[in-house]
Amino acid sequence: MVCINYLHILHPGITGLKNLGNSCYMNSIVQCLSNTELLAEYFIKNCYMNDLNRNSNINNNNNKTSCSAYVAEEVAQVIKALWRGRYKSISPRDLKVVVGQYKLQFESYDQQDSHEFLMFLLDWMHNDLKADQVTPSIHEIQSVAQKEWEKSMMGKSSIISELFFGQLRSTITCMTCDKQSATYETFNSLTMSLPGTNKCGLDDCVQKFLLRQKVSEWNCPHCKVPRDGMKKFDFARLPAIVVIHLNRFGETGGWLEKKNTTVDFPLHNFNLRPYLVPDVNETHGKRFANYNLYAMSNHYGTMDGGHYTAYCKHGHQNKWYKYDDHTVMEVPASDVKNQSNSAYLLFYSAVSSNNYLNS
Repeated sequence: MVCINYLHILHPGITGLKNLGNSCYMNSIVQCLSNTELLAEYFIKNCYMNDLNRNSNINNNNNKTSCSAYVAEEVAQVIKALWRGRYKSISPRDLKVVVGQYKLQFESYDQQDSHEFLMFLLDWMHNDLKADQVTPSIHEIQSVAQKEWEKSMMGKSSIISELFFGQLRSTITCMTCDKQSATYETFNSLTMSLPGTNKCGLDDCVQKFLLRQKVSEWNCPHCKVPRDGMKKFDFARLPAIVVIHLNRFGETGGWLEKKNTTVDFPLHNFNLRPYLVPDVNETHGKRFANYNLYAMSNHYGTMDGGHYTAYCKHGHQNKWYKYDDHTVMEVPASDVKNQSNSAYLLFYSAVSSNNYLNS
């Protein structure tokens, strides 16, 4: 399923991906997922074979809806080839073809957005691999957050939801009666807008994302009439893998442009504990809070044209590598930190996530 370049024999996980005509966005994401240790192990050890849903479906306008698990199968084949360590580079052509069949946006050889590609892969792999999960006993006390989680998962779970899915709580406080109303939503990445400054820290982006904001004409369930309220977000469930999307593309002064804002992000000890729901009874799942960076998708250039690369930490060697399509080279950690104005997607792994699936 994977075309091989037979010129070189290298080490496991240090293999490039050929550019198939502006497919650097895809290569960048595949390398980040390949360096997600638990996911790579799941595919390399063929654990996924028993989970494949050959007749799964997903809602996707203007695209095929019966996926027959081909997307997860092709991702598995590419990741296994990357970790065989035999060749300098491989061609992910079959993955590109299959993805294009189920998402017309990725059928062409035009440049695409790496975040949109990641969202597609995570959604489709979850659908390809999801299975019935253990339902809590009717006698087990569940928080509202957990009940909403079970409802959103529809009784299914997968390696993707186990690793990447989290839950946000949105709380609105009525400015008239002071009563609160909460809703919950699942996420597999966090899209954060950048402040209007030339430089900021990642914590600034998180705080901006969760910032309290006024809402008008909100239908208060207690007052039974439209009211003004204050809305805030916090995390009811943090996943083992937190993907942060630094939204560098947008409109400024009526013009579409890319923001080259310098974002200072930590390599270690990215602490999200202050943003968890304070009441432990309103959280559920593993209570992750501290994270280390292990992969990053970068964008260089403008909105009209550019190039994606990936920086990933090799789990076995504890070394950083730059993946630039077919070229892979070792880099110092300082080079990773220096990508502060090109970092587009940051992949953080919870410090205790290595034993996540076994606990």
